[in-house]
Amino acid sequence: MTNKIMVPELTESIAFVSDIHGVYENLIAATELRPDIRHWFCAGDVVDMFMQPHYNLPTVRLMIKLRIPSVRGNHDYHVTKNFLNIFEDESQGYLKQLPLYLDILFAELKIRIY
Repeated sequence: MTNKIMVPELTESIAFVSDIHGVYENLIAATELRPDIRHWFCAGDVVDMFMQPHYNLPTVRLMIKLRIPSVRGNHDYHVTKNFLNIFEDESQGYLKQLPLYLDILFAELKIRIY
């Protein structure tokens, strides 16, 4: 994954989520609550290192489906270092490619964190 993402139009809305910790229902609720958001980003911890892989899988799949870029949080890092082999290939690929930082490039765009 590239560490730079362009938001092409100044009028497009963006939002950030973080610390999802594998709670699929919360990610669904956030995206359904704000259907007007054009670009979603995640500030890390997509998965929870203390939960079984099957608990995290729906969340990882939804992040992939919705194309939500994320940085690697401490839980994501721990899972990739210690438990990655118990995830399916698609989820392994997603977790391994999470960058440590992400530059979102835009001009004069107001950011609100939801």
